[in-house]
Amino acid sequence: MAWYSWFSTIYDQALEDLYAPHRERAFSELNAGHRKVLLLPCGTGQDITPLLPRLAPDADILCMDLDPGMLAKARARGSSGCRFVQAPASELCSHVEAESLDLVVFSLGLSVVPEHESVLREALSRLRPGGQCLIFDCWAERRNLNSWPVEWMAQADLSRTPFRILEAECSDYAFHPLKDAQPLRFGGQLYVATGTRV
Repeated sequence: MAWYSWFSTIYDQALEDLYAPHRERAFSELNAGHRKVLLLPCGTGQDITPLLPRLAPDADILCMDLDPGMLAKARARGSSGCRFVQAPASELCSHVEAESLDLVVFSLGLSVVPEHESVLREALSRLRPGGQCLIFDCWAERRNLNSWPVEWMAQADLSRTPFRILEAECSDYAFHPLKDAQPLRFGGQLYVATGTRV
């Protein structure tokens, strides 16, 4: 993850203004009052502030990322309810008990993490019945001129469709393309997908 340690030094300056309004739109799809929350991967912590209005005041937020540079930036943004763990997404089960979470947020992560389908299914098993999962990511059903540069820079695969797992395994499934996010700017269509564990 040496690449992401370097990337963390420019990520916020280069991309925060680009994604920030779309993060807020994505989080508006969430129910309110979540207490036990997982952000995976948490990156530089850009999700923490816009997510707080959807959480209980005493929320316990586990921020998990493999890269130490990303985690250092996230710690600087963290609220008093945040805990930070440096670990790969595949080690989720070592840090979170089954059926213990109210909310799992994957923000621009499932297009990047290895074994993304098994990671998502593991995270769903950590939700309590009635817990909510949100995916905010980019999908290039057909790649455009910016898809390859974005995939190279982010070490991502924009063809992935993790939202199909939510559709198959959750209730209250919803998929919303973010219409005001121009696909050419992001390499694909930004979207938010949500589902509730049965």
